[in-house]
Amino acid sequence: MRLADPVPDQSTTGLFFADIVSVEENRLTLDRNGTLLSAFRATSLLLDPLPGDQAVGLVSEDGICLVVATFSLQSGLSRSLTFPDGLKLGVSGGSLAVDAPGGVRIETGDLDVAGTVCRARFSDIIADAARVAVTGNLLSFAARKIGQIAESVETVARWISEKAFMATRDIETVDRSTAGERAIESESVLSVRAKTTIVDSPDWVKVDSNQIHLG
Repeated sequence: MRLADPVPDQSTTGLFFADIVSVEENRLTLDRNGTLLSAFRATSLLLDPLPGDQAVGLVSEDGICLVVATFSLQSGLSRSLTFPDGLKLGVSGGSLAVDAPGGVRIETGDLDVAGTVCRARFSDIIADAARVAVTGNLLSFAARKIGQIAESVETVARWISEKAFMATRDIETVDRSTAGERAIESESVLSVRAKTTIVDSPDWVKVDSNQIHLG
């Protein structure tokens, strides 16, 4: 049921209800009781209007028509809010889309993100956190280059597979590896070079080869 248009006060401004026929950027075409009007979108109207919505219009004393609000909306359509400087929020089918040319910044003490599917695409990622915990049944990570600087790194896993065409590690102080059993296999050459080399075993040491050279 449509509301009747209020009687405008011609000395100042007049408010009226009208149907939105078309939208072209900041210009709208309105149908006011069978009369087509050309109107501008007011800056205060953040919700993006769509054809078929019922709008609240305002006619200024100099004859300029502005749409200042939407009175009724069509259901089942995607909606968006447009703010100054290009910031836009969109809602469609329960999903929220954020389009921010300058970037998105979230400042909070506790941020909880839960979802069945999470997709992130970035050209550059910078993460600065006092503590990072990742828990999941499957973690798949592919990268051309990984740079890692840390005082302490702990990895607990039942199975780890690493394949690299060339791997280089530079250790300044101590590189310690502790394991129940350790197997090292090399198809060609295994080279161990150090200023001082110590091989210590509480049980026994076995060296098996066709040729053994010492010195």
